[in-house]
Formats: sequence, C-alpha cells, structure tokens
Amino acid sequence: MHDPDIIRTLLPGGKAYMKRFTHKKRYAYKAVAVITSLLLPVCLSAYLSACGSVSGRFALSPDVMQLAQPPDETQPAQPELSPGETQPAQPEQSPGETQPAQPEPSPEEVEAGQTEQPPDEADFAETEPTPSTPAGATGNAGAASPTPPSPPSQPPSPPSTPAPTPAPVAVEAIALGFSEMALNRGDMLILRPGFSPGNATIRSIRYTSDNESVATVSADGTVRAVGPGTAVIRCVIDGVSAAATITVSVPVTGINVTANQSAYQVGDQGAFAIQIHPADATDRLLTINVSGEAIRLTDTTAFTCDTNGEAVITVTAANGVSGRLSINVVDLVALADEVFRLTNIERENAGLEPFVRTSALTQVAAVRAGELIRHYSHNRPDGRDCYSAYSDYNVSFLGAGENIAMGQRTPEEVVRAWMNSTGHRENILRAGFGRLGVGAAMDDRGRMHWSQNFAD
Repeated sequence: MHDPDIIRTLLPGGKAYMKRFTHKKRYAYKAVAVITSLLLPVCLSAYLSACGSVSGRFALSPDVMQLAQPPDETQPAQPELSPGETQPAQPEQSPGETQPAQPEPSPEEVEAGQTEQPPDEADFAETEPTPSTPAGATGNAGAASPTPPSPPSQPPSPPSTPAPTPAPVAVEAIALGFSEMALNRGDMLILRPGFSPGNATIRSIRYTSDNESVATVSADGTVRAVGPGTAVIRCVIDGVSAAATITVSVPVTGINVTANQSAYQVGDQGAFAIQIHPADATDRLLTINVSGEAIRLTDTTAFTCDTNGEAVITVTAANGVSGRLSINVVDLVALADEVFRLTNIERENAGLEPFVRTSALTQVAAVRAGELIRHYSHNRPDGRDCYSAYSDYNVSFLGAGENIAMGQRTPEEVVRAWMNSTGHRENILRAGFGRLGVGAAMDDRGRMHWSQNFAD
C-alpha cells in the first residue's frame, strides 16, 4: 500500500533512499528549496557582473541553471535530506557524454514500492553542485569561457605563372581557288583565299588589280567587273602572294534589225541593218536565219525578192538575245491583173462588154500608181494633169478617165471601194470606155496605191 509520507529518492549511486517526513516538516523544507532556487541565480549573476569576467571554472553548471526555473507544481514535493545524511557525489560528466537511460520500473516494482525515481532538484537545493562547466556553456552577461586560439592562417599561394605565348607561325603558301575566271560586266566576286599551314598567324592581307578599268578589288576581297578586257587580281598575305586572271565580257542585251522599207515588189533588191546593244558588247557572234520563200539572202545583209509573200529575218546572238524583221514581198503585176479581172465581172454584171487590156495603158497605169506615192492627186507630181501620161506612152483617145485609190490591201477591197463611190462606179460602168490599164504600187510602209486608166 502506498504511503504518501514515504519519499523515494534515487541518488547517482543508484541506491534508493526513503524518508518519512511529517507534513509540516516537508512543506518547510519545500519552501526553503523554492526560495533558494529563486535567489541563488540572482546572487550569482550580481557577483559575476561585479567581477566583470569569470573563469570557466565558475560558470553556472546546467544543474544550477535549472535551479533558477520555477518549480513544477505538477510534480509531488520531495522531502529534504535529514541533517547528517550526505548525498553521494555524482561523477563529473565530460562534455558530450550522456547519462545512460534508466530502465522503466515494472508494475510489480511499483506495487512493492521498490521503484527508483530520479531525485527532485528542489530536494537538493541546499547542496552545492559540483563546479563543472560543460563544453560550450556560458554564464550570465559579462561572463564567457576562454576563446580557443584561432588556427594559424594559411601561407599565401605563390603567384601563378602565365602560360608562354606561342611563337607566330609564318604563312608558307596561299591559293585563291582558281587561276582564271570569266565575268560579265556588272558581276561581283568575293575572294576567299586559303593558306597553309592552317595554324599560320595572319598579320596582313592585301589585294591589288593591274587594270582597274576592267576589274577592281576592295580591301575585303570583293572583285567587281567594270569593263571589257582582262585584269590580274593579286592577293598578298604576309609577303606570300597568289594571282588570278579575270576576263570581263559585255553581253548582248538587244538586237535591232531594220531595212529601208518593210514591203518590196517581186524582183526588188533589198538590204537590212543589224544594230547590237550595247555598242561595246564583246560577244558579237551572230546567226542569221530567213523563214519563207519570198526572199533569199545574197550577202550577209542583202536579199532579193523572188515571189509574193512574207519573209522573216531573225538575227540571234550567242547568249540567245535576238531581233526580227518582217519583209512583205508583193507581186504588183499579179495584183493589177486581179483588179482587172474583178472589174470586168462588174461590167458583165451590168450587161456591158468587158474591157480590153492594152500594154500602153498598162504602162500608163503603172506610172500613175507610182506617182501617187509621192503625190496623191489626179495631177502628176510635176503639176501636169494625169492625161499627159497618155501622151508620154503614145496612147490616143477621144474620151478618157482615171480612178485612183490608196490604202486598200487587196484587189477585192479596192474594187469594192470604187463600186461604192458614184464617180468611180460611173467610170467602171461607162459604156463608151472599152480599153483599161490597171497599176499597183506600194510605198516603203507597205501601203498600197491603185490606179485605173480608161480610154474609148
């Protein structure tokens, strides 16, 4: 049975002591322990502050510091040891050493009253603790443990020695990658010279041209083709040089083919001219082709008109640029014959006798058609009237007439135009006219001129 007057105390030696105290005595000792635990830290702090510093030997131990804490009311008060009884000295604990944990009592030991409880600090308030200071413990303000000496500083490291600068490697050879290059005027080329050995130290690069009217070169190696001809471009790297020849051409950009006239008569001789752009083009090799059978070349730029029709002259440069000229070849005699035939059809449709063709009137009509190109009128270019041509070719007449026209491209067109005109229609359908000459002529622009000359 548990007796509340029995106080069990476990001392550091491991032995359990039990004392029986009266209630009055127990509370008296308890009050003394509380007062002592409150006043002792204050007194020690004042003493240490007056001294200014204290050796680590007098620093408060954890036991003393714990005494300054207010008692825990939840713990049962422990009786003070009676006078004459001494507390076995606790062995001093070295810094970092921990007290081994005590085994928990079994339920049987608790019932038998043999359990050992750790002593209450208040029960030993009057006992001076062992003056030992754990490592790292400090006292109140103004007290400190001796400062351990700082480790000696490391000696300064010797200054690092810079790596030696490698010796420069000289250029032994250079190459431009080509020895000849063809460019057109206006082209641009950027030089990228190579050198050996590959780890050579480059100190200077210089470019020159021996003919800047043909090709120029800038400090960064840009070559520009400016005119026809050849130029030598040289690259010098640290005294070692390489050169390449630049040939600049001027390409043909346009070709014009022209002639004095675009339309010719069968049997005419003609010529054409070739104009190349630009004038200083270097590749002047040309190819001339003629399509159609109306003309044939008799020289490089000369031709003869063989038959009625259209021919195309094509001149082509080596780079594919070309020019063309169309030639219209007209058989004026065949055209005049067709007009004569169509006119007699109109006569027959009107119930009249057809016209008779004479060589003299045909010559008169051919002359008059040619004169119309210079002066389109019934009067001749010299001012005489049209009938003076009859006299020139010994054509006699009692009555005569003349129809003229310009611009109609075919015999059908010109006969239709005359039949739609009152005055011209009357000449064609006049019963008193029996002879007819027809002439046709073409000007340099290919415009046709027509003439009908009538006689009785």
